Amino acid sequence: MEPKSGRITLQYALPRAGSAQHVVLRIFDARGKLVRKLVDEKVLGGNYLVQWDCRSDGGAMLASGSYFAVLDAGSLRQMVRLQVVR
Repeated sequence: MEPKSGRITLQYALPRAGSAQHVVLRIFDARGKLVRKLVDEKVLGGNYLVQWDCRSDGGAMLASGSYFAVLDAGSLRQMVRLQVVR
């Protein structure tokens, strides 16, 4: 995924059955350093879209390069590679 207007849209889905799950969606740089926490909350099952403005938690614009989005939701862990191009 490449940013359009400096944004990347991430999509995830949780099963609709059962109660709310604690979801954490974080962005790491290529060295494994946490650069942004996008989601850290309990959510119900369904489809979700999250926008990332390619900035760190401190608001700094991040350099071009590879980043990784990691989603943890209960026993589920998914990771996707993102490419930021400036």
